[in-house]
Amino acid sequence: MKKIGLVLKENIEQSIEKEIKESSNSFLMSYSNISASDFDALRMELSKLGARIFVVKNSIAKRALKKRKLDKMADFINGPTALISGVNEPVTVSKALVKFAKNREGLKLRGGLLENEIIDEAKIKILTNLPPKDVLQSMVLRAIQSPITGLVGVLSGSLRQLVYVVKQLSERKEGGQ
Repeated sequence: MKKIGLVLKENIEQSIEKEIKESSNSFLMSYSNISASDFDALRMELSKLGARIFVVKNSIAKRALKKRKLDKMADFINGPTALISGVNEPVTVSKALVKFAKNREGLKLRGGLLENEIIDEAKIKILTNLPPKDVLQSMVLRAIQSPITGLVGVLSGSLRQLVYVVKQLSERKEGGQ
């Protein structure tokens, strides 16, 4: 029979594995000298964005990441580390994390997982400079629509000119007869 502590660790490890598997985006952030009220404020801010934050023993988190074949991500864990997962909108969450960490020396983004690609702190900073997903989608849509709109304008202009020429010819024939 297993000891209760071992069973508890295995359950936590499985929960982390499941969370990472179900979330295509997650971040790792180290923390130190952070007050409980600051941590709660961060937890509430992330909750509004559809993300969750977990704090577990590093050995458990590393084992869970390695079981998911995320060894490089496990290497980012050093010292007290929090896992942020369930991220539907990674740009918005990364911006919130960077903004929150800006005023607090004890918080530092280490890396993460973005659409099954492991990213480091530098790539997270780049991610924060991007507009949110819905804005990017509208920009792409505008870029696709722009040539089509131009073509429609040219074609309708040519059609108007054709109608105008036909009308002129018709008026000349009516006036000449």
